[in-house]
Amino acid sequence: MKNIFKFNGRISRLEYFGIFVVVNIVAIIVDYLSQRPSPGLVLFATIFIICIWLWICTTIKRFHDLGRSGYEAFTLLIPLYNIYPGLILLFKKGTIGANTYGEDPLGNTNVLDTKKNNPVETKQEDPGEEKWWQGWS
Repeated sequence: MKNIFKFNGRISRLEYFGIFVVVNIVAIIVDYLSQRPSPGLVLFATIFIICIWLWICTTIKRFHDLGRSGYEAFTLLIPLYNIYPGLILLFKKGTIGANTYGEDPLGNTNVLDTKKNNPVETKQEDPGEEKWWQGWS
């Protein structure tokens, strides 16, 4: 988890899920504690802003792992539709090997040919060149 507060790079599903859970737990605790009158409101607001920034950074990195632009994180702001990309971020496996956004966070550089048990070089497609039938699949 290098450069966790930056937008560049990629993270795996497990890292994304772990950060997602931690950020949500911290946000719930901060929200609960900020309901009470206390002098630490500035501290709570700062922690909450850091959580939001961390969530944005990790979401963009997860989109990068899928070979997609970080701008697609804006789809998470669309009510009801946001469920679909949210599930994709949590469950879809990222691109195997390096892509435009960086190296594979799992360290995969090739695919294993199951028929011969030999590693086979994978052809990386340009992530910006999306075919009309591919969509989110």
